[in-house]
Amino acid sequence: MKKISLLIFVVGVILLIFSNAHAYPGNITIDSQQYSGNDYTAGFQKFFENGTYEFSVGSGAWNTYGSFPGGWIWSANIYQESTGLDIMLGDNSKHNTSDLALSTHANDSSVEIMVNNPSGEYLSFYINDSSEYNNRHNVNMNVNVAVVPEPVSSTLFVLGGLVFVGRRYLKKRK
Repeated sequence: MKKISLLIFVVGVILLIFSNAHAYPGNITIDSQQYSGNDYTAGFQKFFENGTYEFSVGSGAWNTYGSFPGGWIWSANIYQESTGLDIMLGDNSKHNTSDLALSTHANDSSVEIMVNNPSGEYLSFYINDSSEYNNRHNVNMNVNVAVVPEPVSSTLFVLGGLVFVGRRYLKKRK
């Protein structure tokens, strides 16, 4: 019985490790000159497995120049095609310095996005700005992953464990 329990434990740990293998924690950097435009098609895509992801203000800011009114701005957009959700972190208000643009939104820009497709999906990242007058500066988003196990899988795992415990209990009683 000890061998079976150990085998179940090892298989469970392996499944847990591989279930998080495609999650995307860390940071996403958007280049303001390369990935800005009127909509998500100007940006780039990253693949996300099923789960809940929190995106928040990271660092950096971008600025405008030329005939367009200048100033530092912290904004970054995320587009989820399956839901049509287009979210802007930060806003398009201009500030005198990049630090001021970042500190203005350091505590108020955070969003959770749930990916709920059997095979995962791509999210698009871009800066919503139709101006070509952007200096090359990066906006960074923190990505926190809160992977939530599928309810059916968790239920089956618990039921399987209860069956093994019940069998062991009944064998000891006999």
